[in-house]
Amino acid sequence: MATYPAPTEETQRRFKAEQAVKRKRREEYARLNEESALKCRLTEHEADEKYYKNSIAKKAESAEKLMEQIEAGTNQTGETVGRGQRRTVGFSHIGRGDFIMRIGNNSQGM
Repeated sequence: MATYPAPTEETQRRFKAEQAVKRKRREEYARLNEESALKCRLTEHEADEKYYKNSIAKKAESAEKLMEQIEAGTNQTGETVGRGQRRTVGFSHIGRGDFIMRIGNNSQGM
């Protein structure tokens, strides 16, 4: 069995100093990783929010155009439609505000 000499005070001090440096480095890396993850989540959230706002705005714009066509009595190609054809659209029983509100509520539920 081999015997090892006890570490000197200098060796112990050096070891403790190296461990302290390593611990500080690990803490710094952990902090940087946390910041990076937070930044990624924030960027992703902003992109999602922008996408949904644009999507809702496009649906509202589409609903506005459709309502205008219904009120004007034209179809999607701009041709004037007869009374019988207008009934097939199926929106004559609700007002413009109700229609837009329903479209808006529908798009938020997706």
